Amino acid sequence: MSDYILEAVEISKSFPGVQALDGACLRIRTGEVHALLGENGAGKSTLIKILFGVYQGDSGKLIVKDREFGAMMPKLAYELGMAMIPQERTLVGHMTVGENLVLGREPRGRWGALDRNAIFRMADDCLQKYEIDLDSRVTANSLGAGAQQLVELVRALMCNARVIFMDEPTSGLTEGETQILFGIIERLKKQGVAIVYITHRLEEVFRLTDRVTVLRDGKTVANLNTSETTSAELVQLMAGKAVSEEKACSVPPGEEVLLRVTGLNRGSKVKDISLTVRKGEIVGLAGLLGSGRSELLKCIFGSDQIDSGKIEVRGKEYLIRSPKNAIAAGIGFLPENRRREGLCLKMTATDNIVLAIPEKVFQYGVTNKKRRTKIAGNSARDVDFSPNYMDVECGTLSGGNQQKALLARWLSRNSDVLMLDEPTNGIDVNTKSEIHNLIRQLAAKGKGILIVSSDFPELLGLCHHIIVLRDGRITMDISNSELTESELLGYAAGQHMGA
Repeated sequence: MSDYILEAVEISKSFPGVQALDGACLRIRTGEVHALLGENGAGKSTLIKILFGVYQGDSGKLIVKDREFGAMMPKLAYELGMAMIPQERTLVGHMTVGENLVLGREPRGRWGALDRNAIFRMADDCLQKYEIDLDSRVTANSLGAGAQQLVELVRALMCNARVIFMDEPTSGLTEGETQILFGIIERLKKQGVAIVYITHRLEEVFRLTDRVTVLRDGKTVANLNTSETTSAELVQLMAGKAVSEEKACSVPPGEEVLLRVTGLNRGSKVKDISLTVRKGEIVGLAGLLGSGRSELLKCIFGSDQIDSGKIEVRGKEYLIRSPKNAIAAGIGFLPENRRREGLCLKMTATDNIVLAIPEKVFQYGVTNKKRRTKIAGNSARDVDFSPNYMDVECGTLSGGNQQKALLARWLSRNSDVLMLDEPTNGIDVNTKSEIHNLIRQLAAKGKGILIVSSDFPELLGLCHHIIVLRDGRITMDISNSELTESELLGYAAGQHMGA
């Protein structure tokens, strides 16, 4: 009898133009937390989707509880005791938390009718069991991203799964929610549940996991005991090279104000916000979840309507009531959810890049393919986007390449102001460094950049100055050179440290 509850042996998988997996292997023991690491595009998500039956591998075999399978299907995976918490949310927004938790296995009463009392009773019992304070009768849409992630987790736990795949499970969680998740993982481990844990946060690897498998270019390059490795070794295994330490932005900004926001208000989310972004300046927006950072960017971009206030670009006031107005004013925006709000996933990278410049690629209603290819290629080159992926659907690209495609879109339009909401969320260490360097290069070329990040070291390593928001208001606007990480966290939490 094997020591492993789950094995993936010599798994290969290709998509049009991309070899996602090339003989990858993964072996999971009962009751262990096993980290699956790799750069964006290394094949991590593809591998667990094959294990769960979302994709079918081109070759290789799967072994579950000593039974061999050539391919898996989600229904079979569920019957074998597997559950998956994907990186992208899968909840049905208009349904309640309770309905989402029992979806597909709803309790029924007489004559086959849904037993709604039983639905909420089951949901409440499970939420209480894992000490998650959520109302099972509210709709999923009414919850924040972190709470939705916890619902995804509870749904997997209600299946009594023996193997749970977690893809970037702390993405979007607050510190409190993250600690709840960690406590649940420790509890599951003691119950003998195996967890395959995908993350780019190495501190979580050393906090939670027993073993680590590293993928690079679709191949398994290492299988290690977590206690016997280091962060530096893991980074080098993922990247195939050492990643140099980043330094804070040292190029001073210009004097010209590219973006000026004055007295911006929107309900209780954005309250009397005034700020400026100068030519070549990187301005950070820091704050805790719900502080109004993302809402502010959406107001400036016209995705959300403002109640009052003024927006100026290069000294000219613009009435921005829609993204179309913002784009015309010279503002580009990378939203937090790049897949849902930024990209057309079924379109190629080339088509996504030129999406904001229809006047340059269409003539008399017909696409000028030569011009389209040239413009997209030039913009892609500026952000170091591989030409091999230009004709690949964006839905199959890694998170890092998706972000590069979005940056290339706004460069193709020559936008003066770039607003970036969590630009490195869910991106591996090496690609994160590349994105940081791109941001610095864009600033050096005279772009004004307004960046939201929950990663405070990222803000400290990039920005000239940082604005702190709390409850929709600016509570601090301070030069980066005067800040430490602990002070920034204190300001965000409302503790006026160093004041």
